[in-house]
Amino acid sequence: INGYYYTFYAKEYWAPSEIWLQIYDQSGNIVLPEPVTIISNSDGNNYYPRLVFKNPEGGVILLFDQNGTDIRFASIDSNGQLVNEVVSIIANTDGQLFQDAVLTQEGIFITWKDLRNNNGDIFGQYIDFEGMILSGEIGKVVILHFIFS
Repeated sequence: INGYYYTFYAKEYWAPSEIWLQIYDQSGNIVLPEPVTIISNSDGNNYYPRLVFKNPEGGVILLFDQNGTDIRFASIDSNGQLVNEVVSIIANTDGQLFQDAVLTQEGIFITWKDLRNNNGDIFGQYIDFEGMILSGEIGKVVILHFIFS
């Protein structure tokens, strides 16, 4: 992104995982003197990066999850600092599994699988580059719904 490689990773040291960032230039040289903790595990939860997109307004957007279920959005500047509060994009975090996301001109469309009630429903959420919900209520876009009898 703009000549730099943003490397996000989950870091675990006998504790729940955190998300860290290191930035490299095109020659592979380290840009940040030390890796930066983007998401801390001080709350006792595990955090895992899922996808990164270039933010047209500058920096990057990180999609990650908490404990494998709560899908979240974070905007990060070119210095590795959070631009604003982290946003959860789903209302019910029980049995939710991140699937994919796609960048559009207006924001990011994110999909996940809802595994509650022995179903495999597919949900989606459309968010802008600041993390504002564009598709109505949190977690209300149903893409595919299975009913088993």
